[in-house]
Amino acid sequence: MSQLAEYLKTTGKEISATTQANKPLLDEWRRDVEHFLEVVQSAVEAADSDRVLFIRKSRVYLREVRFGEYELPSLEIVLGDTEVKVEPRARFNVGRLKTPDGEFQVEGRVDITDGTRRYLAYRTALAEKGHGWWICDEDREGMRFWRDEVIQDVILDLLK
Repeated sequence: MSQLAEYLKTTGKEISATTQANKPLLDEWRRDVEHFLEVVQSAVEAADSDRVLFIRKSRVYLREVRFGEYELPSLEIVLGDTEVKVEPRARFNVGRLKTPDGEFQVEGRVDITDGTRRYLAYRTALAEKGHGWWICDEDREGMRFWRDEVIQDVILDLLK
């Protein structure tokens, strides 16, 4: 067996074991992203009484050491020739997030962007069971816990 074949065989087994061991974590991340996108879509649709927005569900492909390559849903919100994308970026993030309610370990990030400007939605563990999301601009200014009105404010800013 060539050195390349041996390396691929050994490394392939290691990668497979790592991704299998982290499958429950990936499933949880996927559920939380899906829920976040549902809330974003619902908040935007609630404000769109005249149905002038076009909302399209899409997919993004990500690659992380613990998960390998995987696919997650995303959203595209279109008004005329302006498009806002809501796209997951990573489950594993370095660092902690300082919020008005304390400091949290970041456990995922979703970008909300018009292609030029962006807001960052950080997933953090909550004191009670589950996860929550904090939204801020790309300089980590204006940190706010996600609610319908916060989501609507972010989408409005990016659509203007």
